[in-house]
Amino acid sequence: SSFCEKYPEISVNIVQDGSHNLMQQLLERKLDLAFINRPLSGLPNALDFQKLGEDVYHLAVPADHWLAKREIVSLADLKNEHFIFHQTGQVAAELCRTACRKAGFEPNIVCRSESPTTGFYMVRGGLGIALFPSEEFRSHTLDGIGELKLKEIIKKEVGIAWRKDASSPLVETAVRFSGDWVK
Repeated sequence: SSFCEKYPEISVNIVQDGSHNLMQQLLERKLDLAFINRPLSGLPNALDFQKLGEDVYHLAVPADHWLAKREIVSLADLKNEHFIFHQTGQVAAELCRTACRKAGFEPNIVCRSESPTTGFYMVRGGLGIALFPSEEFRSHTLDGIGELKLKEIIKKEVGIAWRKDASSPLVETAVRFSGDWVK
């Protein structure tokens, strides 16, 4: 809303999707810019990226789960658990699956959800445990869910991406505004 207030002459159309799909739409010139999580595999050469922030993942468990009394847990302790995971194709799924593999196991994914709200309700209902960025715990305060820090750090980088060949006053203004806004 701050951007629209400052630049009322710019029309904004918001498209929500996973980072990989948004990058593809940038490459296909369907979008001018996108707020994405930086993929582990990196960005296509045709895109520029400005980091705006980062967040670490924490573990959500049902309040009656055997781990719920702990403050910190190692990923290796989770090898026999049922996981609620992010959708395939989302950078979050990539980050979490890679971290589990580094801890020596393939996560047993019983369900996937692109909505953190739905994921939290599934955890509360006892379907499984889930890895979420710590910021999600602040905006989804539900009774019946424990938040545990991870011994191993899973970190996501959030930023704005655009095509290198898309130099325009619109893109330059949005990138500059975004960088100033997070300071």
